[in-house]
Amino acid sequence: MFAVSMNALSELQKWYRSQCDGDWEHGEGIRIGTLDNPGWTLEIFLQGTALEDAEFNEHSYGVGENAQTSGDDWMTCKVEQKVFKGFGGPFKLEEMIRAFLDWESERQTTTWSGTKLAVEIAMKFVTKWRLAWAARSDR
Repeated sequence: MFAVSMNALSELQKWYRSQCDGDWEHGEGIRIGTLDNPGWTLEIFLQGTALEDAEFNEHSYGVGENAQTSGDDWMTCKVEQKVFKGFGGPFKLEEMIRAFLDWESERQTTTWSGTKLAVEIAMKFVTKWRLAWAARSDR
């Protein structure tokens, strides 16, 4: 279990470092804190990152009207005002980090797929243009 925890933390550290551009890291960055009920908070400031305008569907369990008022098995993750916010029980920090990393990875894959599609379309256009140009030159 320890290796898994360090893996999520290592991935978050890599993501953090990849955002450092001389400006972003001087802002809010990432905050990890504790709650008195007990639990964890996680805030990741998205302004200036590829995620700042990305849609995130709130993910929650163990909270709300039907939740136990005491217990460790609860978590909620959401994005508000360009900040990813996670709140969870005392054993949920890794899961909150993983929720963020999975979302970031999903967004990265979606962006890459869109880029790949745009490149494929451009290559088809260039190929057609070259063929048309070659046909004109042969005359």
